[in-house]
Amino acid sequence: MESILLGKFVLCGCLRYHRVEEFVEEVILEDKELLSESCEDYLLDIFMITKYKKIVRIKDVSKNRNVKMPAVTSAMKKLEKAGLISHEKYGYIELTAKGEEIAQNFYDRHKILYDFLVKVLNMDSKTAEIDAHKIEHDLGEESIKKISDFLQFAELMEKKFNIKKCFCFSYFSENKDLPSVEICKEQLPLQFDDSSLTKRTFE
Repeated sequence: MESILLGKFVLCGCLRYHRVEEFVEEVILEDKELLSESCEDYLLDIFMITKYKKIVRIKDVSKNRNVKMPAVTSAMKKLEKAGLISHEKYGYIELTAKGEEIAQNFYDRHKILYDFLVKVLNMDSKTAEIDAHKIEHDLGEESIKKISDFLQFAELMEKKFNIKKCFCFSYFSENKDLPSVEICKEQLPLQFDDSSLTKRTFE
């Protein structure tokens, strides 16, 4: 680890720093801060505002996040330094191509998690919005992909066989019991044999 840091120290221009520790404190901590949850949230906010406004200003982000404008200005400097936005003093905020790509990824992750919580786990939209925000920063790409695959599977089952998304789980969540055969007959387009539930075909 020390050799890696020393290599970065040399590549970044060691004349700026008297000691490796100064490099670590200024550069490494700045990079970590640029990747913080707060900066991700600011980037996503800018992305969302551009969906309904042609131009984005500091005051728009401040109002959207309910934070003071100096805090937004500080965050914008970090995002600009990372090459994710362009912003001139007292001017408009624009996402760079890199910033837009990353923000789109954040948005897609959030939507996948939100849809899973609402459509599969049957959570209310307000709670789902809050919890999706908490989860999205830490969940790995493989987990996100699997959740996305499951959502697509549920959508396809509903479209092709008219099976309501995760009906049995929704019923269990509300009633703490499995649905009866009669209820299943009403909800699922299955043809049940009166003598056995093992023989069934899709219509």
